[in-house]
Amino acid sequence: MVNKKKKDILTDNDFIEWQLQRTEDAERYWDEYVERYPEREAEVRQATEDFRTTVRLNDYRLPQEDEYLISHHIWKMAGISRRLYIRRILWMAACIALMITVGSILPLLDRSEKNMENRQTAGADAIIGAQQPVSELQLISGDRVAQFQKDAEIELSDKGEAVVNKGEKVVPLAKEVINTLLVPYGKRAQIQLSDGSKLWLNSGSRLDFPASFTGDTREISVTGEVYLEVAKGKQFIVHAGGFDVVVHGTKFNISSYPGTASQYVVLVEGKVEVEVDRKGKAAEMLMPDEMLQITAGTAEKRSVDVSRYISWTRGILIFDHTPITAVLEEIGRYYNVSFDVPDNAPLKRKTCSGKLALDEDFDAVMRSLSVMSKITYARDGNAVELKVKE
Repeated sequence: MVNKKKKDILTDNDFIEWQLQRTEDAERYWDEYVERYPEREAEVRQATEDFRTTVRLNDYRLPQEDEYLISHHIWKMAGISRRLYIRRILWMAACIALMITVGSILPLLDRSEKNMENRQTAGADAIIGAQQPVSELQLISGDRVAQFQKDAEIELSDKGEAVVNKGEKVVPLAKEVINTLLVPYGKRAQIQLSDGSKLWLNSGSRLDFPASFTGDTREISVTGEVYLEVAKGKQFIVHAGGFDVVVHGTKFNISSYPGTASQYVVLVEGKVEVEVDRKGKAAEMLMPDEMLQITAGTAEKRSVDVSRYISWTRGILIFDHTPITAVLEEIGRYYNVSFDVPDNAPLKRKTCSGKLALDEDFDAVMRSLSVMSKITYARDGNAVELKVKE
């Protein structure tokens, strides 16, 4: 535990997580910090007040230079290269760096404290954790950050530009850096890369890509869930979590969300080779209608109905005796909500089979799920409490 200087507290990783998450571990850490360094108590208290005041400023934005410096710190903290980054800190800290308005941040801060009280008194257990405050798609290229309020369809031009929603907006891309597309919970995006390859990004996903491919290979990095239709050409490599996928013109789906127990690759067409340990020793070749599921470094290959794994690109979720917790994870990401259920509830042992059309109306989806799984729900903003029907 390091004695931090006052100017470092507001950009300290642990402090950011504490302010936005308010977990028991974070509370304990900072209680112990103040005990150990009592001379810093006033500075911690002032930093907390500054933090709260800052995120409450409606429509306030930092000067561009300061915004870039803070966001650069956060991307570095999150591991912008191929390392696994911490999803919660990345998305939540991004709201500070980009100064998202009061409408999206204040409800999170208020609910975080209320939810912590509820869990302590009622023994509730969050299934997917806190909802994400970032409400906008972000395209980051060097020191330029372009934001979009709605789902985006992006096409890279031969001029090194990103054409968004058929010319609604044109974003110049820096050629000498890796660009990043961040898709928050509640949003989706499509992008056509410079080689003609097409990608669909599900909610809570991230893509790192060049403005154009050079050299002997085409390489990108993804986190979250992405469906790819890779154009023929030079060897194409996807870096995702703890594995790499090597392809030569194919269609496949990758799910690699941080913090989940398993990751997987599902092949629709063509052929891919999955290098689980990134050293080639554990490479697995997949054929169409096969899935490679990776759990705790162990890979298991089996035949599957691929339509179930790519239906999200058409706005449909398909379940076949799927644990209700997994169903809630997908719905939560799609609509940017969090679900709470009592500890040891029969709900956690339930499974769900059927199709859910991801309608614009969240309540319509929940009504369908209620019928399928015999549950009731109560919604308070982005927090949803579930109960088993009596």
